[in-house]
Amino acid sequence: MRQERVFVQKVLNRPGAIWPLFVVPAIYVIFESVKTVSLKGSFGEFVDPDAAYYIACVNLLAGNSLHFVLHPGIGIIYFGAAVLAVAKATLYPGTLGAQALLHFEELSQTIRLSLVLAVAAATIGAGLIVARGTRDRVYGIALQLGLFATAAALTYGGRIMPESLLIAVAIMLVAVTYSAVRGGFTHRRFDVAAGVLVGIGLSTKILFAPFLLLYPITVGFRARPLTTYWICVFLSLTLLLVPLHSELGVFGTYIRGIMQHRGPYGSGLPGFLDFEVAAVAFMNLARDYGIQISAAFISFAVALVFRRSDQGAFRVLLAVTVVLCGSIAMIAKQYTAYYLVPGLAMVPFMVALAFTLIPVSSKFGFVARRLCAAVLILGCVAGPTKQAWGWYKGALSQNADERRVVSGLAKMQGACFLAPSYSVGMYNYPIAFGFLYGARLDDQVAFFNVALKEAFGGMFPNYEYFEQKVFKPGAMVDFNEFVGPDGCAAVISSYPLNRDSAVFSGRATDLCKVGGLNILLIRRTCEEVDLPKSVAQVRGQ
Repeated sequence: MRQERVFVQKVLNRPGAIWPLFVVPAIYVIFESVKTVSLKGSFGEFVDPDAAYYIACVNLLAGNSLHFVLHPGIGIIYFGAAVLAVAKATLYPGTLGAQALLHFEELSQTIRLSLVLAVAAATIGAGLIVARGTRDRVYGIALQLGLFATAAALTYGGRIMPESLLIAVAIMLVAVTYSAVRGGFTHRRFDVAAGVLVGIGLSTKILFAPFLLLYPITVGFRARPLTTYWICVFLSLTLLLVPLHSELGVFGTYIRGIMQHRGPYGSGLPGFLDFEVAAVAFMNLARDYGIQISAAFISFAVALVFRRSDQGAFRVLLAVTVVLCGSIAMIAKQYTAYYLVPGLAMVPFMVALAFTLIPVSSKFGFVARRLCAAVLILGCVAGPTKQAWGWYKGALSQNADERRVVSGLAKMQGACFLAPSYSVGMYNYPIAFGFLYGARLDDQVAFFNVALKEAFGGMFPNYEYFEQKVFKPGAMVDFNEFVGPDGCAAVISSYPLNRDSAVFSGRATDLCKVGGLNILLIRRTCEEVDLPKSVAQVRGQ
C-alpha cells in the first residue's frame, strides 16, 4: 500500500503532471460549444427554460421584480445578467429592453457559451483543489467526470437553466469538502467556501437542499468549522435572495403547497405523498439511472467494509451517499430526469475514492482494483454520453425541420399571421414563453410593452398552446379576434394541433406535418406552402 502511494506521488509530482486535469473540461467545452452553436437556441421539444431565465436576467438589470416560479433561480439569473450587461454594452448600444429582444438569439448564445466556459473553469478549479490538497490527481479527474455522468448533464449543459450551474457548484463543493477532510479542517477558507457554495446552490434551486448536509456530515462535531459554515450559508443565501424579497412570501406558500399536497407543484389531493406516483418515479429512476445508482451504492458498500483503512474518505463517501439519497427522495412526487443532475455528478468520484480504500498486497491486486473502478466509471459515463449524442441528433433533426417550415411559410410572410407555439425555437416563440414567466407583474408588463413597441412596433405573433390565445405582456388576446375574420394564419407547434378544436373550428383549412412539427393553416393549404399533409389528416379523408 505504501509503495503504491509513493509511486502515485512520484507520478503526480512530475513536471506538467496537472495537464490531465484540463482534458475532461476541454472535451466538455468542445461538445457543448458545438452543440450550442449548431442548434442555435432550438433544443428540440424542450426550449422553454432558457427564455424564461433570459427575461429574468433582463428584469434584474432593469430593476424590475423577479417571479418566484423560477424556484428561485437567482444564481443563474445573476450569472446571466452579468454576461448580458457586458455583451449588450459592448455589442448593442441602445435601450436595454429593445436591444434584449431584438438580439435575443445572439445574447442568449453569448450567455450559454459563457456558462459552458464557467462550468469548465469551475471543474478545472475543483480538480486542482483536490490534486493540490491531496496529491491524488486521479480523484480530481474522477470528480470532473461528473460532467458526463448523466445524459441530462450533457443535453442541458450550457442551457440558461439551473442545472448548468448546479453541476459546477456540486463538483466544487465536493472538492472543497474532500480537501477540508484531508487538511483536518484546519483551514477556515474551506469552511467559508463550502458555505458560500451551498448558498449559491440553494438560491439557484430548492432541489439543492440535500447538499446542505454534505459538509456538516464530514465535519462531525467540530464546533468551529460548523459555526463558520452555517454563518456563511445564511449570509450568502440572504444576500443572493435580496432581489426576490418581495416574492419570498409567495415562494413560501408555494413550498407549503408542495409539502401539503400529493401532486406536482402543490397540486392534487391533500397529503404528503402519493405512493403509487412515488413507485412510478422510482421505476423511472431505475430505468434512466440504474447504472449510476448501482455504482453509488456499490461504492458505499465497499467504503463501509473497508472504512478503517481511511476514516476521512469514509466520512466523505457517507456524506455524498446521504446527499444522493436526499436528492432521490425529493423527486418522489414528480420525477424529472434532470432534477438529479447535481447528485449523480458525484458518482464517478465515489467509485474512485471507494475502490482505493481496498487494501492490496500485490501488483495484481492493485491492477484488479483499478480495473474494477475504471469499469464502473466507464459504465456511468459511456451510457449517458451515447444518450446525449442520440438526443443531439434528434435536436438537429427538429432544427432542420424548423428550417424547412420557415422556408415553406415564407410564402405567407407579411400577408398572414405566423404564430409559433409550444414548443418550437422559431419565429421568436421562446421570447413569448419567457414573457409567460417574466412579464406578468405590473412593472414587468410596463417595461416589456415599451420594449416591444421599440423593437417590433408592438406585439409579435404567437399562440399560447394551453390557453389557446395570443399572449402579450399583461394580457391574453382572443386568437380569432387577433387574426380577424378574413385573415390567413399558420400555427406551428411540436404539440398536437386539432383543426376541429373550438378555437380553430370552421376556420382551419389544412394540417401539415414536418417531422415532429405540426402546422395548422387557416385560409391556406399545404400545397400552397409546399409542406406535406399530416398523415392523420390524410387517413381521415
